[in-house]
Amino acid sequence: ETASPGYRLYVYSSSQTPSQNFEGVRVLNTWPSGASTISSGIMLGITNSVGIAQSKIAAVEEGGDGANTSLAFYTNTGTGVAPTEKMRILSNGNVGIASTTPWGLLSINPNGITGPAFVIGSSTATKFIVDNGGNVGIGTAGPRTKIEVAGMTADSSLTVISGILAITGSNTAHLSIGSED
Repeated sequence: ETASPGYRLYVYSSSQTPSQNFEGVRVLNTWPSGASTISSGIMLGITNSVGIAQSKIAAVEEGGDGANTSLAFYTNTGTGVAPTEKMRILSNGNVGIASTTPWGLLSINPNGITGPAFVIGSSTATKFIVDNGGNVGIGTAGPRTKIEVAGMTADSSLTVISGILAITGSNTAHLSIGSED
């Protein structure tokens, strides 16, 4: 509906009716019954002097019955390398990073990665981290134990409400109450 679009693909609707479902662009694959993988996607790529780097977003059938679909995100690690799936959103809303079958609202599979599994903050100001070994750090970028809290002050204390605080260990378990002065 425009004589001079600013993009190679320009989809425009002049519909003013909110109840009208205008999809814009539809990519649809029809597969024969019994096909093992049913998907349809959009491939995005960059061509340079070395080759083509590609990423894609795809709708992937769940369960083989065609009733539900997931949205999968693929990236590649080098020019000429086929993209691999990095993230998936299931039809129930669960999100998986490095997992095609997320069992929680957010599931992260740290297998095979070199960095931390989950971080809130930055490499210079880490607020919360879960490393590849399952250690949890609050206020530290490198927890050395299952739970490590760094930078404890009167304003950032550890509080247990309606529960039990148990401190155990081999000859090194300590509990200090009060000030150190």
